[in-house]
Amino acid sequence: MPLAIYHEAMSATDRSNEGKACDAVLRSIEAREGAVRRDLIFPEKTHSVGPVELVCTLGAERFAFEHTRIEPFAGHIQLEAEAERHFKPITDRVAGQLPPESRFELDVPAGAMLGLNDRATRPIQDALARWILDAAPGLPTAPLGRYILPIQKVTPPGVPFAVSLHRWPRDGFLGALAGRLGLST
Repeated sequence: MPLAIYHEAMSATDRSNEGKACDAVLRSIEAREGAVRRDLIFPEKTHSVGPVELVCTLGAERFAFEHTRIEPFAGHIQLEAEAERHFKPITDRVAGQLPPESRFELDVPAGAMLGLNDRATRPIQDALARWILDAAPGLPTAPLGRYILPIQKVTPPGVPFAVSLHRWPRDGFLGALAGRLGLST
């Protein structure tokens, strides 16, 4: 059964919204200047000079547009960039081995493995996968939309931070395991 990890990675929708935001600003400038965009270049896509979303000409002037995301907390963008590398191996290791009638969620403190290289993360990933496989079958199943309280934080052997694992009926969920990066430290 495939595993899905919930992390706050930038989705295709986020990237699409960046383009839509740049387009909305450009349409406003077009209306103000009475000119139509031309000679469009997308430097980030073509790896050209300048890390901007769009360069174009309006009338006789050249414009460059960049959409910068604001981090909700320090290190968030780096966390997004590293999340798949850190957590997909865990979901891959437990794929097809969890009870198929259930959905599981692993809560991990945000930034728990931020900045760690692959050599440092592999033993943690292995330890988390072993712990999930051991703990998952015995977990009580919570009603959809609820957690079993109190939430139990555990520091599995070989893992340098506390995590929690939750179980629900699989109804309507695609992946057997989801991970959630918590904001606790």
